[in-house]
Amino acid sequence: GDAAGADHYITQLNLDGSTRDFVDYDANLIAVAHSVSDTERSRLIQKRVDAGQCSAANGAGPQFVSEVYYGPNDTTSGNIGDSWCSMGRIGLFDAL
Repeated sequence: GDAAGADHYITQLNLDGSTRDFVDYDANLIAVAHSVSDTERSRLIQKRVDAGQCSAANGAGPQFVSEVYYGPNDTTSGNIGDSWCSMGRIGLFDAL
């Protein structure tokens, strides 16, 4: 994928202006569903999500909340964030 984000949005902007790019599936699929991206970028985002190593077989959608795994050292207070709510959003917006 494109590190600069042509096939996804980079969703973490830190206070110092730096970013971290875990390729968050829920935020990217929400952007597609709400027409934030144009048709071509939306197609590229969906293609990337469906091709991710954490995707279910046969393009059935992601099984984790991001393409890049993040652990306790990457989050506030060690919360790894793989929540039912995130997976629900991903399922809903991937289906749209």
